[in-house]
Amino acid sequence: MNSKVDKSTRCKPAMWSERLLAVRQLVWLASPEALPAARTLLRDAPQAASLQDEMVLHELICRAAWAELRFPLMLRHARILEKLAVSSGELAWQIEAQQLLANAHYDQRRYDQSLACWVSSLELAQKSDHYAALCEACLGMSNILLADQQYQEARQVLELACNQAMRSGLNRLSFKAGLYTANFLAQQNDLQGLAQCLAWLKQLPVDDIEETLLIDIENTRARLLCLQNDTQAAGPVLQAATTRAHACRYLWGSLQAQLIAADLAATRGQLDVAIKAGHSVLNAAREANGCHFIPYDFMLKLGRWQEECGLPDDALATLEQWHVRHRADLLARHEHKRRIAPGLLRQLSLLLQVMQLKDENKNLRSQLQSSLAPEYAT
Repeated sequence: MNSKVDKSTRCKPAMWSERLLAVRQLVWLASPEALPAARTLLRDAPQAASLQDEMVLHELICRAAWAELRFPLMLRHARILEKLAVSSGELAWQIEAQQLLANAHYDQRRYDQSLACWVSSLELAQKSDHYAALCEACLGMSNILLADQQYQEARQVLELACNQAMRSGLNRLSFKAGLYTANFLAQQNDLQGLAQCLAWLKQLPVDDIEETLLIDIENTRARLLCLQNDTQAAGPVLQAATTRAHACRYLWGSLQAQLIAADLAATRGQLDVAIKAGHSVLNAAREANGCHFIPYDFMLKLGRWQEECGLPDDALATLEQWHVRHRADLLARHEHKRRIAPGLLRQLSLLLQVMQLKDENKNLRSQLQSSLAPEYAT
């Protein structure tokens, strides 16, 4: 696994396998110790470690790095995993590698590369009837389509993901698809649809749901309450999400909580508190190299809050930052520039048509069998 590692640092395979299980648990719990423990385990890997264990470890490093927004590190280990997966010949691991590569590219705003990896993942999933991977691919692609303002296509893949997850009895993916749909509805300002989606999500079991997804859903609930001007109910929900995000060092969840906290303060008329929260989230994003996670219209809101509070110089500086990003977005739309290459969009459209046809065929076969069953029973 690592030929440059001093043999004296390696532990026995049995002991190393036990440590691998412990690292898996740390990653599952989103522990701050997950990434250093996983990298130490890689250093201590025995020469006799199985290919399966190697792939598991590189996957865990990817996920631990992802939780800390360390995308170059995630990408490096995802590429190693891809090579190991191809050499293993196992489709499931090849799909896993493509998913991790897609996410690593997406979070570094390499949308074409991310979509290409999701398409590859989708094709592999179709070959093996891997329904969970089909759902994951649809969810991953929805993020890219939303970033490219392809709203109709985004809704289509989200519906496919939800339907497939529910029919296949995949509770975790049903939860995840519901969360993605809720965020889509929030972006579209569909408060009624968002409330219905969150009510449906509340009925799903949470035993097998990662802590990060649970934090995301609490942030989404807080956002809905804020949009509904129910500030009294929103406060405790948001505080719980913030505490949980800090406890497991979930940076994305923490940034989202701070953005909602700023909006909540503004809704309450506490503009000085909103401005302070706004600066806090911007500083946190800069320190975490996650400025691209901050919506550019947040700068517009912050500038207006500053203006209303009698801070014209601060407002001007903030609005200038907003103007730069807004102008770039308008130019891109005017020139019909896309983040996604047209060829990739056509390929995706064809794949989605194939998926829908297969799904319709499966439903027709099921209906036919059900209609024939009574005849054979008699």
